[in-house]
Amino acid sequence: TLGKLVFFIGLAVLALVAFAHWAPLEAPETKGAVPGTVVLDVKGNVLERDAREGFRIPVTLDAIAPRMVQATISAEDRRFWQHPGVDPIAVGRAVLNFGTRPSGASTITQQLARRLYLNGDEGPLLVRKLREAFIAFQLEARRSKREIVELYLNDVYYGRGAYGIESAARVYFGISAGNLDLAHASYLAGLPQRPSAHAPAIDETPARARQAYVLGRMVEDGWISRTEAEAAAAQPIRVLPAVQSPIAHQFVSYALAEVARAQPDLAGRRGLIVETTLDSGLQLEAERLVALHLDGLADRNVTNA
Repeated sequence: TLGKLVFFIGLAVLALVAFAHWAPLEAPETKGAVPGTVVLDVKGNVLERDAREGFRIPVTLDAIAPRMVQATISAEDRRFWQHPGVDPIAVGRAVLNFGTRPSGASTITQQLARRLYLNGDEGPLLVRKLREAFIAFQLEARRSKREIVELYLNDVYYGRGAYGIESAARVYFGISAGNLDLAHASYLAGLPQRPSAHAPAIDETPARARQAYVLGRMVEDGWISRTEAEAAAAQPIRVLPAVQSPIAHQFVSYALAEVARAQPDLAGRRGLIVETTLDSGLQLEAERLVALHLDGLADRNVTNA
């Protein structure tokens, strides 16, 4: 009897491996979020974006600060580098706590599978979870761990219309994902769980509480020391206003018109990233000096009158 059980288990494992490697699956790169158009200046700063649909700026994993990767793994899936797409320890804990203390069991790979392939699926929970697990196995069989975490960090939603870590870093802090330090990385890593609740508005307390949780997990996982966590938690974080005035709107309109003229097939397409030659810092300084000069002229006219 034991021999038969071992045989059937082995057969099931082989079937799962074969399924993961050979069952049809669309490339994940073709399934990501396609939000609105974003226009960037010469240094990558956001000049204007489609506030209705959000925006996304894809980057490679090498362009993301290592602390951001560590913070994300600690916050979402601390055994990411070891499991095959589904974490049996997390699944067992979720089953034991079912109905008493809910415990998340979805790995980063499962979350990616759900976002890319099962968005809008409203079937029974068990069926959805099984489909999610099977797709996660397929992704793990066909992509490296680095590719999976890169896909996740480029697609996950951080609130404020920001899809992906590069967009989030720019919309919250005005910097690139490669320049995130521990404090800012742990802050952003805490947002995807509940973007609407944790994204800072008037009250920053929920975001800071979630940041403290992420830092605590990073200490437990050995990424940082307790001293580093305390220093990061105490570090002031300046979050940009949720709604910012567009920069050089006339120039942006001109740039989009040039895109439509040069590439008519792109006009109206969603998800465009338009890079321009404008330096937003110089533009804002020029506008400030012009306004200052005009104020001086107005004061002079009043005096002469």
